[in-house]
Amino acid sequence: MIGGIDLRIFDFFPFSDIFYKLKMFNPLLINAFRVGNLELVIKLKEVKEIDLNLLIPEIKNIDLEAEGYIWRFQQNLKLIITQTNILQNYESIFLILENFITFLQEKDKIIFSKYLDIENLEEGEKNSLVILTIIDDLRIKLKTEQHDNQEIAKIYQLFIKRFSFHINYLNKKILILDHNYPYDDNVWTPYWKLSIDGKTIILEDINIYLDIYLIFNNIKFNFYMKNIINIFTRRIKRIKNSLYYQTVKNKINKFTEKIFNIFPYSIIYKDYRGLLLEEESVYRSELMKKINIKSINDEAWLLSILPRYLIAYLLGFPVISADVPSYNNIMKYLESINQKGYQNYINLIRERNRNKIKNLAFDIECANHIDEEGDATDLIFNKVVDYNMDDFILIFNNDIYHLFTAPEFKNLIKKEENPYNRGKMPLISSILDNIRFKKKLIRNLNNRYLEVDFNQTLLENFDELRQKIQAETVEKKENKNLIIPNPILDLIFRSYNSV
Repeated sequence: MIGGIDLRIFDFFPFSDIFYKLKMFNPLLINAFRVGNLELVIKLKEVKEIDLNLLIPEIKNIDLEAEGYIWRFQQNLKLIITQTNILQNYESIFLILENFITFLQEKDKIIFSKYLDIENLEEGEKNSLVILTIIDDLRIKLKTEQHDNQEIAKIYQLFIKRFSFHINYLNKKILILDHNYPYDDNVWTPYWKLSIDGKTIILEDINIYLDIYLIFNNIKFNFYMKNIINIFTRRIKRIKNSLYYQTVKNKINKFTEKIFNIFPYSIIYKDYRGLLLEEESVYRSELMKKINIKSINDEAWLLSILPRYLIAYLLGFPVISADVPSYNNIMKYLESINQKGYQNYINLIRERNRNKIKNLAFDIECANHIDEEGDATDLIFNKVVDYNMDDFILIFNNDIYHLFTAPEFKNLIKKEENPYNRGKMPLISSILDNIRFKKKLIRNLNNRYLEVDFNQTLLENFDELRQKIQAETVEKKENKNLIIPNPILDLIFRSYNSV
């Protein structure tokens, strides 16, 4: 409350220059403190000064039902401690911390347990540990600086007195909060770790609560980020009308473009559509700009998240021999799948393939097995017309011809003979091109946590792809860059910096 005006009106007030420029209110500073990350609005040069007198009364307006509130408070206060003059602002910093602890206690959101099970922490226990890391960081800062400044030495003693309960509680435990932080535009792997008395847990999703990715979006996916699309969608929904959100939302497109291009397809398939429906500034591929996300069916949605060459391949286009068509051409057939389904779409591909075989054969007799519908089958009794037209070849042999499909290609290269009559086979360049294409395709999909070999009919390839994407097969993989903090070294450090 300032000047009789409740500043909570700015939490959900549409962005307006007139309010932003009213310096006496500084609504963006207050709003960022309540619902966001102060570092972001400072980096964006939207806030230049931190007036702590504006923040102290706003502690009780922090939304304790919003996901990640404790981490935003921790980061904001950490920024305040490092960015402000401790001599001039120590009392305000102490008050912000004390008032927030009291607020948490009033709402039963903090528990200082005698015994902690780090793998099964309650919300209140986790909050207490985060608060203790703030207190310990502040203690170390004051302890270090007091040697060169008598005034800070007095502040340090005052700090020890006012936070004696927490410091005594902390000294009985080895508590480490460690995290990776980005540097400029370098690729980085986000993680947060909490270690208590030698036991360590990975804390998931912390950076998404802090909106860090909006500034440092050059991320590398790891298993602990698997939920961030859903969390980000809920976060947007909760703060969408706030002044803070309107200030940082122009960073969403670049961040979500990175997500769309590196996250496992199973996660994109499951979660990205909800994000698109929640916020217009979320990244859309060129194809997604042409489709109606609200009305698209699951099969068309699955295809739309794939690379253009793979969409075209699954639509039956000869992408190996004739390159990749434009999105405009793809869109026509994707719409057919959206209306009639992929299985019905295959009927169109069969007719095209029948025409191709007829044109290539010049009325010469086919020596493959012919099924009851008059279609040639391969050695595993699949209809040849059910494959992508780059996945089968026609070979003349005296007065007949044979058709071979992708499952047979590797054997043809290896043995260089016709399996029907053991005659010598020429080395067909199109077969080699097909094998190279599939190897590259498999490698690219593996990078997105997906394993499909694409050596089946179009429908079988599509069904396997769909089953594996829907199965959410992202598995936990240890990341060698995630360095576990060493509690023994920390014990030595704490002894050196003890009260």
